Amino acid sequence: MSPNISTAPANTITVRGTGFAMSAPDKATVYIPLEARADNAAAAYENVSKVAQQVVPEISSAAPTARISTASIALNTDVQWIDNSSVLAGYISNVTVTATDVPLTGVSQVLSAVVRSGGDGARIGGIEYSSSTVGEVLSEAREEAFQDAFRKAEQLAGLAQKTLGGVVRILEDVEPSSPIRFARESKTVASYSADMPVLGGELTHSVDLQVEFELL
Repeated sequence: MSPNISTAPANTITVRGTGFAMSAPDKATVYIPLEARADNAAAAYENVSKVAQQVVPEISSAAPTARISTASIALNTDVQWIDNSSVLAGYISNVTVTATDVPLTGVSQVLSAVVRSGGDGARIGGIEYSSSTVGEVLSEAREEAFQDAFRKAEQLAGLAQKTLGGVVRILEDVEPSSPIRFARESKTVASYSADMPVLGGELTHSVDLQVEFELL
């Protein structure tokens, strides 16, 4: 990443510093789309409702502390292209259920419960991981970002035959975390059972600071 250095009036210098820190996720959000098809709209809607009624209690049983919500409900026509013309083949109804704050060790059980109870109407839409220690981790990244900015400013002040003074202004930009898969350490964040193994990987947190220093 380039230093993104700029000078400002009144003998100041502005530099950008970046810091990174890692955290191990301890909870997840699981997205669970459910689908049903039928010849008419009412039947499709009723069928997906039945699937949801079967799936939701099983999610609650697999992850009692999770928060469950309905993210979306849809009812659409199923139009197919047959013999060079569009044909109404039926109707499709969809419901997306979201399970938030699922403990990492319970994600695989939630997925198995969904597939088992939802049958052919169940889908797995994805998993997002989060960490309860993100505040502490961001503090580490912030310290690293400031030290990075300070080293750049100190070097540039020396090159300009100036002395680095105090901090005039700091602007912060926190980047969203992104998952990085574990290698050998994967067992520390996986729940292994007869269910699908789920590995949360690591979350990378980054902080960018734009720091303006005086030049003396």
